[in-house]
Amino acid sequence: VVLNRTRALLEEIAAMPGAPDLAVEAEQLTTLAEGAGGNTSLAYFKQVAALRRRIAMKNPLLDFDSMVFNCFESGKPQFHSQQMAFFALNHPGAGLYKVRGFKEGNPVFTDLLDGPVVQNGRFAGKSLSNKSGAWNNRAGFFTPELSYDATKIMFAWAPWAAANNWTEGKFTLKKKFRIFEMGLDGSNLRMLTDFLTPEMDEYDPLYLPNGRILFVSERHNGGQRCGNTATSGNMYSMNPDGSDLVRISWHETNERSPTVDWDGRIVYSRWDYIDRHAYSAQSMWLSYPDGRDPRSWHGNYIEDDKPFHPISECDIRPIPGKPGKYVGIAAGHHDAYEGNLCVIDITKRAKYEEQIRWFWEGWSLPGDNFLKTTNRFDRRGRRFSTPYPLSEDYVIVAEHDEVLLVDKFRNEILLFSNKPFCAINISSPLPVRPRPMEPALATKTYQGERRAGAPKATISVMNVYETDTPLPPGTVITQLRINQILARPKKPWDTLRNLWQGWSDGGLLKAAIGTVPVEPDGSVYFEAPIEREIYFQSLDQNGMAVTSMLSGTYVHPGEHLSCIGCHEDKWKTWTPAAVPLALRRAPSKITPEPEGSYPLNYHRLVRIPVFNRHCLPCHQEQNVPLKFEYWDKTKTADNGSGLQGPSPGLLSRYVKYYNAAYKAGYGYDNTIHMGFPGTTQSRSVPLQMGAHGSRLKDFLEPSHHGVSLSEEEKRRVFLWMDLNCQELGIYDYDSTNPGQFNNFDNDIYTRQRAGEVVWPDWQHSGMDPANPTGVQID
Repeated sequence: VVLNRTRALLEEIAAMPGAPDLAVEAEQLTTLAEGAGGNTSLAYFKQVAALRRRIAMKNPLLDFDSMVFNCFESGKPQFHSQQMAFFALNHPGAGLYKVRGFKEGNPVFTDLLDGPVVQNGRFAGKSLSNKSGAWNNRAGFFTPELSYDATKIMFAWAPWAAANNWTEGKFTLKKKFRIFEMGLDGSNLRMLTDFLTPEMDEYDPLYLPNGRILFVSERHNGGQRCGNTATSGNMYSMNPDGSDLVRISWHETNERSPTVDWDGRIVYSRWDYIDRHAYSAQSMWLSYPDGRDPRSWHGNYIEDDKPFHPISECDIRPIPGKPGKYVGIAAGHHDAYEGNLCVIDITKRAKYEEQIRWFWEGWSLPGDNFLKTTNRFDRRGRRFSTPYPLSEDYVIVAEHDEVLLVDKFRNEILLFSNKPFCAINISSPLPVRPRPMEPALATKTYQGERRAGAPKATISVMNVYETDTPLPPGTVITQLRINQILARPKKPWDTLRNLWQGWSDGGLLKAAIGTVPVEPDGSVYFEAPIEREIYFQSLDQNGMAVTSMLSGTYVHPGEHLSCIGCHEDKWKTWTPAAVPLALRRAPSKITPEPEGSYPLNYHRLVRIPVFNRHCLPCHQEQNVPLKFEYWDKTKTADNGSGLQGPSPGLLSRYVKYYNAAYKAGYGYDNTIHMGFPGTTQSRSVPLQMGAHGSRLKDFLEPSHHGVSLSEEEKRRVFLWMDLNCQELGIYDYDSTNPGQFNNFDNDIYTRQRAGEVVWPDWQHSGMDPANPTGVQID
């Protein structure tokens, strides 16, 4: 097998542009092949393997003999590497290194931080190396990135990066990553980012072609829906000296591993499960360097071609010379960014056999428990990480304590290992060589230094009827509803899992910002809410959602975000016969929805003004057991994660809602299991969700015992069902009663249940009582 792979590699390299002279190696290979018959000795195998390595090292693509890397490993890699510093494993060998001479098999390692001292900030005058002894051999090093000319390196560093138990130094500044930069020669070691509160991490720095620096930060103090301790990082941008720092993403959960695409845009991984199952949407996204126009190529549709599609696509890097092609890691759900190599080709349609393929055939799909039961010698699954493609066929990749060169022939060539000095994994191997700079795209948002004089942000849709899921014949869309997705604040350390603000475990809180008109030709043009995550629903003439966006977007000051349609087919050419009607006028202003929709509060929006007024008296008179309380406190239910909580009230049997985290759905059959493994439903099916998909709508008409509701009253109920039937409007964690699964009687909950308007006090919630629509103010 190795002889065959070596022969294929030799023939391939010999045919490359700038190919080396391989005559000697070819003759040696022929000699070894002639003696292969019956020879099973280890010595003979090592001869073949050594010749293969000599051939591989002459690959013209391997035109460097130095690399940088860091030693990092998480001891608790849940939540997609969030809270890196807290769970980082301790080892004196953890560090930032340069290796040279690996091609000849004699690697020499240099600790890049042994000697230089920080020039600024609260670590001024100190060495960051574990060799200094200042950090008790616990400093952490993460996500290095080289400048285009390979003379500077950025990285994330955390002092005292892990504790032996969770009670030692919880969430203190002793244990948080910040961004640093220095010359590769050790000069000018600088701290680029720092903040004192909140005590969260920053990592994934990236040099941009326009001279700015992009990175991922948790400084907004966001939390993930899944699990207790998970934090949420979003993308930020700053000048090279750390000034003019602005947030460029308002996604409600984490983003990771940004890199620059061939055309100057940003490629990154985003965990995106809005009204969808958590296992289905951790995949590749693209945006402009200023954060504009975040787009997914297949993130919302990946269940349609299971079991072939990876659960998570991470550490994605563009393949040189192949626009639209990328190498990434196919990982599990609750696991580290480790797994099999995959190739993503967005020039093809979103089908596995076209758009995504394994780098090597014969691998299995990584699932939640897949990677935990396999090892590097198991052909079904590997623990590769942080790939660096030299071409579509040759990739440098880390695995455990080794850095390998793998190729399309299934050769695995060891470049070097950190075994001599470190007992934790290698991460982020990067060739030390200049690389071409991608185009510097124009900044078209108005943030930070550019904020003054920003034009008003707008959104336009050319035709809401342009959709890859056809609408039923005769469907008429009259309005577009703009909804806000509330970001979740970081939970207190001792709070168990998710507090329930609604029946959907792991679900999101929403609020209805308002509606805008849809013109007869399907076009929409309106003033946009800025700096908050939003999504859209198309409404019929009754104010009921026909379809709902199962993802989120956001708009920056001064930005004009435009779409062809509502989840339009990316592969369909669309040319309007005339200028869309909406674009012939000024942008529409947002019309607020009924009182109680922002913040959304079931009691203020529906129960008190509609059910208590029109329904409850009759039910009491007729002794009908249907109650309109949201929860049945006399019963408990398992939310699917093994934790007992309150049972949904009887009303839940009459509505359809998304259950975002668990398929169990409290034992009820009216939850919509969007994107669960084994299902093919990843799209919003017209007229089957929200109010249209719920039996409750039939009880709001006179045919039901003469019920007489106004159009606004019916709209209140429709809106509540369309926004997933949540109860409360803001996240709250009762710090006076930690460890409780759900605190029903805390003050924040009680006030909302009484119908009071309660605004979140978290500054990054995206809600502004002085400007509920969020439209940019001059």
